[in-house]
Amino acid sequence: MQGWKVGRLEGWKVGRLRGREPNIFVLRTLLILLPFLFLSSNCYYSTSASALPSTIKTVAIPLFQDETFETDIKEQLTDAIVEKFLENNQLRVVDVRDADAMVIGTITDVREEALAFSQGNVNELRIWIVVNVRFEDVGNRDVLWEEEELLTFGDYGVVTGTETDREKGIELAVSKMADEILNRTISGW
Repeated sequence: MQGWKVGRLEGWKVGRLRGREPNIFVLRTLLILLPFLFLSSNCYYSTSASALPSTIKTVAIPLFQDETFETDIKEQLTDAIVEKFLENNQLRVVDVRDADAMVIGTITDVREEALAFSQGNVNELRIWIVVNVRFEDVGNRDVLWEEEELLTFGDYGVVTGTETDREKGIELAVSKMADEILNRTISGW
């Protein structure tokens, strides 16, 4: 292989570029900086275009309906969605009377499944929350998006064997559902 030397570091050539040897300092610098450039280029994601119509500036999030027997879940989910919209700050959260749009939903199911066992005992569970939800333009009554049986889950370990363990799974599932609803509303996905 003409133009290539393998072995000694001194005088090592990567290849010939119009008869010139590459500068070792430049190559070393590139090799050191290249991974950082790749990592930093993947750390930020932004969209410039919103999926929202320009007429929608405010949103109301009435208390979700609950078809389950799960205590306090409709309050937890509604509060979490309101909090996500407040943090995002693209739409102002207002009362139903003043809203340009509304997020309306019903919790249809809460179910659990065992994930891991140890010596015949369940030591990790997954709790699923199922929601029917829609985002509608109040002014012209258009449904901007709607999802039947939107699912999210939260995993939790059985540590104490009390309701406290389960609450961690519900909090995770509720937080994921709030994120999902915000993302679909703001970004259209």
